[in-house]
Amino acid sequence: MSQYNRLFGVSRIPGKGKDTLVQHKKSSHILVLRSGNLYSLDVLDENGNIEQPNIIYGRLEAILRMDKLSGDSRTPVGALTSINRDDWAEIRQYLANNVCEENKRLLEREVDAALFCLCLDASDDPMYSEENYVSLLKHLLAGEGKNRWFDKSITLIVSADGKAANNFEHSWGMVLPY
Repeated sequence: MSQYNRLFGVSRIPGKGKDTLVQHKKSSHILVLRSGNLYSLDVLDENGNIEQPNIIYGRLEAILRMDKLSGDSRTPVGALTSINRDDWAEIRQYLANNVCEENKRLLEREVDAALFCLCLDASDDPMYSEENYVSLLKHLLAGEGKNRWFDKSITLIVSADGKAANNFEHSWGMVLPY
């Protein structure tokens, strides 16, 4: 049961030869992925209480509107979380330190510090049926590869038709405490 305190706000940070788990205990937002784009969504108020459902819903609608205007990401960085860990460590370090000053802050404060990740798969994702479990599982695990961030401790995946699944990055706990 002691694993519960490492359930939220945890990220696996890639490193050469060894990854590091980082926890942000004062997080108040989640990471939302849509079309390979990354968004930060505040879900806790200034007192640490969960925001009212209508407020969270309104913020999700705003993300969907923004995403519709911006379209698919030309550089879906989330896909990099699925490659060889040493390669991802090198690329992440380059992105954080060489591309632009803002990248490091965004990675640390918005992505790594998020309570968990919510992947909202778009309506044009590949179709599948419950009869075809292999297709369903592949889609819920990886989608098209661009709309996932595998380094977060918890990822909630919601398809356009409302099917949902969880993906756990399990290095923070030996066995999930269910």
